[in-house]
Amino acid sequence: MDKLRAAQTLGHGGGTVGQISLLTLVPEHDFGILLVTNSSSGSQVTQKVTNLALREYLGLETPKLTPVKTPERRLRELVGSYKATLTSAEVTMSEGKLYISQRSLGGFPTRDVPPPSPEPSPPVRYEFYDVDHMVGMDEPFKDGLASVLRDPKGGVDWLRIGLRIHKPL
Repeated sequence: MDKLRAAQTLGHGGGTVGQISLLTLVPEHDFGILLVTNSSSGSQVTQKVTNLALREYLGLETPKLTPVKTPERRLRELVGSYKATLTSAEVTMSEGKLYISQRSLGGFPTRDVPPPSPEPSPPVRYEFYDVDHMVGMDEPFKDGLASVLRDPKGGVDWLRIGLRIHKPL
């Protein structure tokens, strides 16, 4: 559930090789939008078009997330390698800023399918806008969300980047 807007939205994204989709529902406005793209990089468009539709049809603005100063030790605890089922992520720090680079591992739609590219994505700068919640500052993942999920002792248990949840290695 998205609580960043003036109205609650529910959504689910999905995709396969060469196709990305995003369904967004706004129950209190009896509104829904489904976007389907014919591109493996369609997620770079789906959220922007959804936000445009919510603004034009319902008058709902997506708030601009304002980065907050985060102690370097909090950034440093995220540095490392992470892995999900279909992707891996590398979190680095440079000049007091956090960067995330992602790589497709392949294996979709069947386990033997190689990744579309062996190269990782360019590093994207992420900044915290709230405790354990980050926003992408650079294209192609500008305004993309990421969050830290912690274990009971406060350690990093998972890193959610967009819709994928990654375990630290």
